[in-house]
Amino acid sequence: MAVSFVDANGERQQVELNGMSLHREAMHEKISFRQLVNRKYPTIPGQPDAFSQFCVSAGLRFKKDQETGVPAANLLEIMEPSAAGSFVNQPAVPDSRILFPPAILSVIEDSLNTRENLATAAFESLVGYSDTIATNKFEQPVLAYGGAQGPEDSSFQAISQNTRPRLMLSLTSSDVTRKIATQSIGMEISREALASTTLDLVALTMARFFKKSGYAEWTNQLGLLLNGDPDSTVTSFSAGTSALPTVTAASFDATIVASGVLTQKAWLAYLYSNSMEMTKSHVVCDFNTMLAIENRLDRPTVMNNNSQDRMDTPYKVIYPVFQDSINMIVMPTGTFPANTIMGIDVANPAIGKVVSTFCEYSAIEDVIMKKSTELRVDRGWLAWRMWDSAFNVLSLTV
Repeated sequence: MAVSFVDANGERQQVELNGMSLHREAMHEKISFRQLVNRKYPTIPGQPDAFSQFCVSAGLRFKKDQETGVPAANLLEIMEPSAAGSFVNQPAVPDSRILFPPAILSVIEDSLNTRENLATAAFESLVGYSDTIATNKFEQPVLAYGGAQGPEDSSFQAISQNTRPRLMLSLTSSDVTRKIATQSIGMEISREALASTTLDLVALTMARFFKKSGYAEWTNQLGLLLNGDPDSTVTSFSAGTSALPTVTAASFDATIVASGVLTQKAWLAYLYSNSMEMTKSHVVCDFNTMLAIENRLDRPTVMNNNSQDRMDTPYKVIYPVFQDSINMIVMPTGTFPANTIMGIDVANPAIGKVVSTFCEYSAIEDVIMKKSTELRVDRGWLAWRMWDSAFNVLSLTV
C-alpha cells in the first residue's frame, strides 16, 4: 500500500508501507513508529511531519474540521475502507489499518503531554537516567570498587622514580539481568459500533486510561523505590531490595517531641545533611507532611520584621549550596507513607528508568465469530535506584 507526503524539497512523494516492515524496523531501531517515519522522510521545517501526512493520506481524521465540516473518521472507514465507500488498493491491507495503532498511540501521547497529565509528568521529572532497549531483558551494570570505600580509602602519597603509583581504586564490572514484564490492555469494538464510533472518542477514552494507569504505576514504583523492590538487586551503589535508610527530624532538633512536627532548625539541617553526596532537587511526601513543612516552627516570615533600621550585613552560604527552591510532589493520603519526606537528587542521578521496545506491541484483529474488532496495546518499563546516596529520607516520627 502507498501513502503520500510532501518532502523537504516541496515535492509530493509516494511511500509503500509494505505491511509491518516499518513496525519491525522501528522496534529494531529502539524508537517509535512515528519517530522512524519522520527520520526516514524529512519534511519542510514548520510543516506537518511525514507521519501526520501519512495519516491524512490514509484517511485517519482524528478531529472534525470546523471550516469544512468534515467529521472525524469512524472506525469502519479505518478497518474496512471499501465497506465505508473509501478507495483501497487491492490486494493488500488498507493503509489506515496499518497506521491506526501507532496513530492512536501518538494522539494519546499528545494528550498526555497536556496539563491534564501533570501528575505523570511530575513523576517522570524524577528520572535522572533513562534508556530504551530492544529486548525484555535488562542488563543492569554493577560497578565494584577495589577499596571498601573507593576513593575515600586512598590519598596522594610520595613516590620514588620508576615506581608504579599506589592504586586509588580498581573498577570491575558485572551484569545483573532483570526481566521487564509486559503489560497489556485491549479494546473490543462490535461490528455495529464501528460505523458510529469516531476516532476522537476512541482517542479520548484511551488517553484517559493511559493517564490513570500511568499514575497508578508510578505510585507503585515510588513505593518500591522507598521501601525496596524484591525484584531489584544489591550493588555497590544501591541496596535495591532493602528500604532506604531514614533519619528523624528529632535527631536534628531535640526540641521536637511529637510526630508530624518540623522546625526550621531541623529542616535546614536536613537540607544540609549529606551535602557532599547530594543536593536535594526534589522531595516526595503526602499532603499532611507538606503542611508540616509549610507550617514548620520558627520559620522566618516577613511578619517577624518591623520597620526599625538596623546595622546589618547580609550573608550568603556558598558551600554547601542551599537550594533556591525545591520541587515537591505531594501524594494523596494513603499512597505514600505518612510523616515521610523522600529527598532526591535528580542530577546525581537517583532514579533510572528503562523502556523496552520489545514489550511495545500493538495489533488489530477481526474476531469473525463475534462480529467484533479488537485492539491490543502492550508496553513494559521499570525504574530502579541507581545510587542510594542520591536519596535522603527524613521521618517526622519520634
